[in-house]
Order: sequence, then structure tokens, then C-alpha cells
Amino acid sequence: MASLIFSRSNNLITLIDKDGKTRGFWPAANNVTNPKAGPYAINKHGPAPNGTWDVGDPIRVPADDPTHISYGDWKFPVGRDDDIAGRRLIRIHGGRTSYLDKTNGCIRMNDSDIAKLAQWNNDHPGDKIRSVRIADAALVYSDIDSPKKDRIMVKAPQVEAPPVKAPRIKAPRIEAPRFCEHCGASVDNDSTFCEKCGKSVAPRQPKSETPAPVRPTGRPPEISKKSGRKPALIILGSILGFAFLVSIIAINVWKINPARDLTGTWTGSGVFYENNLSGERALKVTTDIVFHLNQSGNDVTGDYEINPVSVERLSENYAPVFAGMGQSLKGTVSSTTVILDAGGIVYGGRGPIEEWTFTFTTDLMSGGGEEYGHS
Repeated sequence: MASLIFSRSNNLITLIDKDGKTRGFWPAANNVTNPKAGPYAINKHGPAPNGTWDVGDPIRVPADDPTHISYGDWKFPVGRDDDIAGRRLIRIHGGRTSYLDKTNGCIRMNDSDIAKLAQWNNDHPGDKIRSVRIADAALVYSDIDSPKKDRIMVKAPQVEAPPVKAPRIKAPRIEAPRFCEHCGASVDNDSTFCEKCGKSVAPRQPKSETPAPVRPTGRPPEISKKSGRKPALIILGSILGFAFLVSIIAINVWKINPARDLTGTWTGSGVFYENNLSGERALKVTTDIVFHLNQSGNDVTGDYEINPVSVERLSENYAPVFAGMGQSLKGTVSSTTVILDAGGIVYGGRGPIEEWTFTFTTDLMSGGGEEYGHS
């Protein structure tokens, strides 16, 4: 059966027939006398509750009825006796001087526009209006071609690899051998005279971290096997430390690029264009888009939100504005590509988007082109 879509932020109500085609759209508002009241409070005159509610047959209000000034010629009852919309007596009606006039919670239209909804039910007995979806903001995509040319960049949740430090290896202190300045013979480190020639030698200078080598005036020094092994140990320790560092970095990079877990919240923004019923671009809609994803193996599930941020009118003829929000997602991952079921976003009755295809790297998920421009 036919349905209505009411977008509170855009002051627009849209008629969708049973085949999903947009059949009309008119100004409507939910300006209430007590906007601070909660939508679920009875007799507080707050905004109509969001959700999808049943709609009954239109009721003609006689001109001499005391409520005619408030309701106008027609009113559609919303909700059932056992839900909040019904218990609050929410209606879609005309009345007063303009659709912007305040109500006690009902949705108001101009008298001439709501008469068209009543006429629709009369002309289409097999496709009467039987539900209304009330939302703060929604998009009706009436153009499924132009979004292919537009792109959305989706920022992934940041995954920071823990800092990795190579182990610090302190080089052992190596003391240069001593030699007699007179005959060139080797002298013990603690001796003050040469055992070979008997002459006195200068005492050793205080130890330093990096002693300068002492060049003998006689024959070259003899380096013991013990002192020869120390530089080798230093070099080996440095090589092991470097290998350890590279190994840890490689492991962390592999975790996040490219075969990362897609679990998390991916946020970004996008631009969509809306056609009016004449096929002209009528609106430029800038949106926030959010994916909440969970990955288990190669399977991905979650949901998405598309929230309008701004609407720019491009044509004098208005266009419908509505989109599914918070719909479920499912998909599969193969290498660096994920294919998600879009959940059937309705594009003005011209068919839903069935799939979104993305490729992903470290912190970005991108795609677009023939995949309806989402990247």
C-alpha cells in the first residue's frame, strides 16, 4: 500500500506508491506549542514521535464543525489505540492559515495539499495511504545516476601500533694497552716503571667512556684474544637489536595494512544530487555518513547512517528528500576489497542500491565509480 514520508527538518511530506515510486511531495510541518516536551509524553503537546505508524482513512471535517478551524477540511488519523501515536491522537491535517502554524503534536499541511492526499485514496482504492514514517531528517534519492560521479571519503578508526624501541646495548669499556715511552716494551696498567729498561713511565690517565688509542713509538702492541673478542660482541649485539626492531615493526604493519580488521566506526561525508519529477537536478544534499562494522573472518555485518547536513536548492521545482537511516549491512571481505549489501536504499522508486564496493588500506576505505560514488 502507499505510504507517506515526513521529514521534520526539511518540512516536507512525500507520497510513495506501493511500487516505491514518488508520486508527490508537499510542504508540511510539526511546529508544536510545547517543543520542549518529550514525544512520548501524553497531553504535553510535544513533537510527534519518530517511527513508522499506521494511517487510517481520511476524515472529512464539516465546515460548521467547531474543530474545522484547527483541522481544516481533512484529517488523517495516525497510529493505533495501543501505540504512542494513537494514544496521543496524532493527526495529519490542514487548517489555520498555513502549514507552519503550531499544533498540539500533529503534522499540518496546507488545505489544498492535504486534499490531494484524500483524492489519492479516492482514486486508488487498491493503493490507499496506510502508513507514515516520521523522521527528524531523511533523504529520498530521486536520481540514481548522479551519485556515481560523487565520492565519499570514509575515515577509518585510527589504529596506532605500540611504540617499539630496540633494546639498548651498552658497549663494554675497552682500555688501550700501555707501552714504555723509552723502549716500547709492554707495561702493566698499574705499573709506574718499565720492567725491561727500568725507567719510570707516566701514570695512566683517568678512565673515559671513549679512550683515545695510544700509538707506541716502538713496535706495535700485542692485542690479546680477550680484547679482540669484545668488538665482535658489540657488533653482534647491534645486529640482533636491529633485527628485533624490524621484526616488531613488520608484525604491526601487517596487522593494519592491508589485511586489517574492519571492525569499528567509519565516518565521513558525501554529496548527493536529487532530481525533481521533471528529471532536473533540484537539490544538492551534503551528508554525514557513518558505518558501524563488525568483522568475523571474511564476513562483515553492521549498520549505516546517512544524515543530511545541508540542502542547497538548484531548481525552482522542489525535490523529495528521504533516505533509509540505520539500516542493516552485511558483506564479505576478499583481500583488500569489501562488498556490502546497501540494504536497499530507495532512489525515488527507480530501484534500490544493492551493493557498495570498497577497497581499504591502513586508515581509509575508498571506492566509487560504478558503485554509486561511495568511497
